[in-house]
Amino acid sequence: MCLYRPGLAAEDLGELDQAVSYLNDALGIYRASGDRRRQAIALTCLGRIYARRGEFEKSFDQFDRALPLSRATRYRYGEAFTLKHLGDARAACGEQSSALLNYVDALAGFESIGHQVWRARTLVAMAETLDSAGRVAEAHETIDEALTVIEQLQTNVTSRELKAAYLASVRKGYELSIDLLMRMHEADPAKGFDQAALHVSERARARSFLDLLKESGAEVRRGIASELLQRQRELRQRLTAKIERQVRLKESNPNSTGSQAVAIELAALTDELEQIERDIRASNPHYADSTDSLLHAREIQHLLDRETVLLEYALGERRSLLWVISQDSITSYVLPPRSVIEPVARRLLELLKDRATAMRNAALVGETSRNLTEMLLRSAADHLDAKRLVIVSDGILHYVPFAALPLWTDDRPLIDRFELISVPSASTLAALRQQLASRPSAPKALAVLADPVFRHDDVRATSQTASYHSFTDGERDALEVRSLARLPYTRREARAILAFVQPAARKEAFDFDASRATALSSDLSQYRIVHFATHGFFNTEHPELSGLVLSLVDKYGKDQEGFLLTSDVFGMTLNADLVVLSGCRTALGREVRGEGITGLSRAFLFAGAARVAASLWKVDDAATAALMIHFYRGLFVDKLPAVAALRSAQATLRRDPRWSSPYYWAGFVLQGDWK
Repeated sequence: MCLYRPGLAAEDLGELDQAVSYLNDALGIYRASGDRRRQAIALTCLGRIYARRGEFEKSFDQFDRALPLSRATRYRYGEAFTLKHLGDARAACGEQSSALLNYVDALAGFESIGHQVWRARTLVAMAETLDSAGRVAEAHETIDEALTVIEQLQTNVTSRELKAAYLASVRKGYELSIDLLMRMHEADPAKGFDQAALHVSERARARSFLDLLKESGAEVRRGIASELLQRQRELRQRLTAKIERQVRLKESNPNSTGSQAVAIELAALTDELEQIERDIRASNPHYADSTDSLLHAREIQHLLDRETVLLEYALGERRSLLWVISQDSITSYVLPPRSVIEPVARRLLELLKDRATAMRNAALVGETSRNLTEMLLRSAADHLDAKRLVIVSDGILHYVPFAALPLWTDDRPLIDRFELISVPSASTLAALRQQLASRPSAPKALAVLADPVFRHDDVRATSQTASYHSFTDGERDALEVRSLARLPYTRREARAILAFVQPAARKEAFDFDASRATALSSDLSQYRIVHFATHGFFNTEHPELSGLVLSLVDKYGKDQEGFLLTSDVFGMTLNADLVVLSGCRTALGREVRGEGITGLSRAFLFAGAARVAASLWKVDDAATAALMIHFYRGLFVDKLPAVAALRSAQATLRRDPRWSSPYYWAGFVLQGDWK
């Protein structure tokens, strides 16, 4: 048994003392049983932790004890694993030459056994060390090799341990490649290395989409046993319920032991889900075989019109980058590192996501917004002479309300001057346009799903409800989200929106009909606009578990499946010009990468929507209803494009004294094509 796994989990959480304790316990058991191979792994993990703590003498001692055990048992993986981490420790000590020798030997070991994940990770570490030694050209060559391995792996990584190592390599690899190319650009601006870096940024975003497709299992279900798919769905539903519960516990009491217990349950459920997905993969070798058509800089320019400028951000450890692209020019800018930008962005989100906090700290909201403008936009101001900004975000920037950021000339918000829309990547925009060109036009105008029934004590539900205590563990987990509050204004909002459309051209699904079954029905493909007015959950650590909550109770008072997950959305077929996710809420995870909200929006784009409107935080019901009425008036009465209609609605709310705070109007963003 892998008794060292609790130690690895504790290490991942940063609980290094606890990790050392777990690993020492495991080591004692392995010694007693004579399992020298697992002794070598446990010793290497201890050495890695001591290196993280800066205790290098202890670290090297563990590695020196691990290597003979692997060599004596001809354990090539264990030997290469130790050599790689020995190289990491030596690199951290500044012993770059010795570290590189260790990496060369580790690579030989991983290559001999075909272990591509750790080969990629070793290449990334080797490139970082070459870079530290000032050998930039060699570092670039090495990181190119690493990215080739990473992209060849694509969706072939399933176990959590391998996946953690793989994703760490992905993030570091692309980031280092971009950084190296930009430094090469600074040394020789005429060679176009900044445009090469932009292409790597597009590659990284495509990689993220491939991972999301893999997690969702989009378009890969043919020929797979129905019981496996059903078990996968049950586990995903239980995971979603646990995540919702964890969020509520953290919000109510950050130090709650209940939250820790939920984290342990989440880990167990994730293990079980991963095993099911390994079984699914084994039964279908073509699982999630999909890719984007990646664009180069000049091709991105061809997507733009004279009134549009695209801003693509890449946050990095040493520096962040911004490419500003118009029909006529491509300009790159160096921005502050992630560690400087992220705290300011997070502070703005914390200020705006709660109404009382936003109103009480209006001056601080303004100051923080100005700081972000300085970091993200001011350097590029001379190249932002356009009607419209298309934003390709990265990390926490996915959650930044660009509409509320002030102009660099005064305190007016960006929407006073620009229409704003975002896309997951420039390459996504090209693929989206190709998809839209071949799909049929929807014959009807508007479908609205609103005011679902979440709870058994809802006045709309009958009294024929089973006792909570009669449910199984899995059903009880699903019931945890029954504490979701009804959104009282969504019905009023929906009625007002529907009034813009003739009855024959619209569909209204309220109460129990605002269900997952309705959402997944082929009928929705008949509508140009699909509007969901309900709760949403955007999960950054498990983006495939992001989604919407529809009616959890049927008209007979019985439980029904109500989670519309990203994986479900990928399987939908829409012909919508616009999907609106109104009344949503988000929960920022410990690691803020943005794939939750981006993943759900992109799933709707993948399913056939031309654009998606969604919210960045839990929005005020009354303000959202007002904003949506203005938005739809712009669409149906004034015949404005969606991006112009949203800008007009936000500006209208901003001028109203009741809604002037950006808390009320800046949270809604549009993603997709502006045309």
